[in-house]
Amino acid sequence: MIGCRRIKEICGIGELTSLVKLDLSWCESLEKIPDISYLDKLKELSMVDCQRIKEICGLGELTSLVKLNLSGCESLEKIPDISYLYKLKELSMVDCGRIKEICGLGELTSLVKLNLSKSEELEEIPDISNICELEELIMIGCRRIKEICGLGELTSLVKLDLSKCESLEKIPDISHLDKLEELSMVDCGRIQEIWGLGKLKSLVKLDLSSCESIEKIPDIFILGGLEELTLSGCKRIERISKVPTMCKLKYLDISGCEALNEIPHLSEFPNLFTVKLSRYHHRLVRGTLRNLILSVEKVSTTEISRLKKWQSHSGHARSLCSVLLHCLYTREGLQSTRNPLSIAFEYITKSDRMAQGARNFAYT
Repeated sequence: MIGCRRIKEICGIGELTSLVKLDLSWCESLEKIPDISYLDKLKELSMVDCQRIKEICGLGELTSLVKLNLSGCESLEKIPDISYLYKLKELSMVDCGRIKEICGLGELTSLVKLNLSKSEELEEIPDISNICELEELIMIGCRRIKEICGLGELTSLVKLDLSKCESLEKIPDISHLDKLEELSMVDCGRIQEIWGLGKLKSLVKLDLSSCESIEKIPDIFILGGLEELTLSGCKRIERISKVPTMCKLKYLDISGCEALNEIPHLSEFPNLFTVKLSRYHHRLVRGTLRNLILSVEKVSTTEISRLKKWQSHSGHARSLCSVLLHCLYTREGLQSTRNPLSIAFEYITKSDRMAQGARNFAYT
């Protein structure tokens, strides 16, 4: 019954005991549904954007349920205890803005994917250490959550996104999350340190943008598998650790890192494709650019012409472009170079006349 926008109620649905899948998504006028506790064969229940539904009687009795999606049920104030949903693998409650707690969540031992994003009134979640099979935990914009108990025990976790959890003050040691590939904590302004970050052997993508209270990050490059690192707006970070010879980093964003006074030589990143900098990083990177160019595999004539174009401007952009061009023209065997390179010079100060132009200086 997807998109039956004028339906206000569905009589008798609670008697359909053979029902396996029920999808009432986008039934925007639906105000209530009967008790569904007898639907013991139901495996999938989706009620996306059922904006007037305030409660779902019998939900906690659906022991065969595998997939539950209540995203966009913005009037939903509470759900029954769901601890008996032993078979549940996917739970999505995005934008359930009135939900304050989810009783029984910590007992869902079969859960693989959990998305609670934009549940802005959610104040706490139970200890989740028993959800050992969880692979994805997405909690973007859970603004009132202060801590996540049991997070460090989720050894099957592959993706973790806690972005915009503005009240989050700490997370447990995550050193045992051996399978974690993506970690995003954008705008977690109260987090000061992330214990165990340097031991995430499978980490490929790390985004700590605008984590303004973080002062240091561990030696994450010793793991060798990291491909994307975004530290944009981390105003207190002063240094980035040394780099091993096998580093796979392709993308580096350190724009807005105002306190940064030490970075590795960019030439130590043999796979580097994109770098984003701020104007005050000029003095840090100037000495590394020559070695960076020497490691580049392929520089096209188009890229060289763009460098020439920006060289005609004044200020930092001209200086940086001049260094790049000098390195290109003085290197032996230019045609034998090996990998593409993109450098974006991002000038944050609005008063800089080069700001708009420099933002466009990126060739990918």
